[in-house]
Amino acid sequence: MTRYEKPSDEELKRRLTPRQYEVTQHEGTEPAFDNEYWDEHRDGVYVDVVSGEPLFSSHDKYDSGTGWPSFTRPLHPEAVETRRDHKMILPRTEAHSVASGSHLGHVFGDGPQPTGQRYCMNSAALRFVPRERLAEEGYGELLGLFDDERADHEREGDERAGQAQVGAAQTGEAQAGEAHAGPADEAVAGG
Repeated sequence: MTRYEKPSDEELKRRLTPRQYEVTQHEGTEPAFDNEYWDEHRDGVYVDVVSGEPLFSSHDKYDSGTGWPSFTRPLHPEAVETRRDHKMILPRTEAHSVASGSHLGHVFGDGPQPTGQRYCMNSAALRFVPRERLAEEGYGELLGLFDDERADHEREGDERAGQAQVGAAQTGEAQAGEAHAGPADEAVAGG
């Protein structure tokens, strides 16, 4: 048994809110600016609401102006998979948690450096664990992320791996004009 697994559908229906279930299991989208983490600024880690797997760090979060929590990269590139989403007129890159298969949001090529990526996530797919609660909730090994100098050095290798993965999934998006989707485009696009 791995540490991070997807519970049964029956368990998910009991444990998740209707919005969390719709977003993670049916690729829904929560409203912009009306979600839990778009304006969260504390240090901490964002974990998959379904499996508990750590996915994003507050160090990589930024204000994209879209009304959804946005990150430049995942904590570990192998924890988030991307795939093409053809549900709208223009294809997009969808992000899913590898451990649980949960829909997280979408990835766009209009983010800031160092990656140029915008992981535009649904708060309903995440649970925020503040820095001061990491050890208590079983994520003590991640406290080192908040030693800025060490964290920057350790993540340099992960950055290159994440860029390669997303870049392969996004081929052609910028030419199609999708890489600059804003809040209205994403709300209509289905998360």
